Amino acid sequence: MRDVLWPNEPVYALITTDYFSGLGQQYGGVFKGIDNLNKSVDNINKALRYLGVRATQHQDEFDLIGLGAIRSQPDYLDKYSDLAEAYGV
Repeated sequence: MRDVLWPNEPVYALITTDYFSGLGQQYGGVFKGIDNLNKSVDNINKALRYLGVRATQHQDEFDLIGLGAIRSQPDYLDKYSDLAEAYGV
């Protein structure tokens, strides 16, 4: 992102979610470059709100941008999960 947006530091959200049968966990954080902009942002909807996404009467931020339709990561990203496991991350 830095290369694309140079010389500006990008503001972005890192999000992760892990659910099975309705139970699970999620995390969201907002960053500029490598700096955490707001440590009180600790879930996906808070991170999206920080970036300017606004819920409607019928959809929260997560669903509004289409994340509710994504049920699993694409197969081509599996290599990164394998690398993280190999490095103990």
